[in-house]
Amino acid sequence: MRKQSPKDKKKPSKSDMTFQELFDIWIAVKAEELQPSTIQRYTSDYRMYVKAPFGDRKINDITPDNWQRFEEQMSTVKGSFGKELLPSTVRKITTFARKLFMFGKTNYDLNDPTEEIQAAKKAVASKTFFDSDEIEKMKVAVKPYNVFQLCIMLCIYVGASQGEICGLKWGDIDTDNQQLTIQRSVARERITKRSKETVIMVYPKAAGSIRIHPFPDWINDQLKLMKRIHTDEEFLIQGKNGTMEPSSFVNNYYCVFLNKANVEYRSFTALKNTFARKCIDEGMSVEELSSLFGDWSIEYTKRKRFGLE
Repeated sequence: MRKQSPKDKKKPSKSDMTFQELFDIWIAVKAEELQPSTIQRYTSDYRMYVKAPFGDRKINDITPDNWQRFEEQMSTVKGSFGKELLPSTVRKITTFARKLFMFGKTNYDLNDPTEEIQAAKKAVASKTFFDSDEIEKMKVAVKPYNVFQLCIMLCIYVGASQGEICGLKWGDIDTDNQQLTIQRSVARERITKRSKETVIMVYPKAAGSIRIHPFPDWINDQLKLMKRIHTDEEFLIQGKNGTMEPSSFVNNYYCVFLNKANVEYRSFTALKNTFARKCIDEGMSVEELSSLFGDWSIEYTKRKRFGLE
């Protein structure tokens, strides 16, 4: 006899379904698709942060205002070590909850209280670059000789992606000529769907794809002093095994830095897009910019960097 799948189980009454009931069904379905460690994290986050305020409440009784207050309160919640949760942790918790609400709407026609909130957030997130006032706020927020924050600012001035900035070595920094060379990128690779991702180094296929960019005096002055205590083969941004995964850099440093600078969250790509707009303002053609970034077409550059169709 075929084993009954969670998807085959009789659906309970939609109007009376509680958050706990929906979570139990959703997590059983996801257990067939995701890694056990991911399921364990979802379950732990639910029990620690979501169950108390929403577990017994009916999904259809949870309003957008209820959920908005919950998301705002999460930024002040203390974690297991007595410290406030990182923005990246808060985002993971709210993201898993949004997935659950979407599951409930799709499969049981339940209300999704996050829809209105997401629409408002997308209005800001859809802005694909930082304006001059935001850049100034970020510059002021940089802690002297903080290599993580300096690297974030470098992305604005040299157009580096998160993988490229994580692949930057001290030997790529020429403080005498105040320029740096982008010639490798850190990426993650997964051999099979269920295998763990591994960090790999990606190099340009053509010599012409290696880029050299100047950068501002105020960054150069700090990197010049810091470079004295590093070898050319050391990465500027270091992780446990010498390199840092781009996602870790974004979640643990970029998001925190924007919050510190009081700048609305934008995807990391907005840094590169800000550089692209500066290039155009200074007279570079879209064709030249597309070639500089190695974009696969001019149309892609227009759409990705400037939001043009």
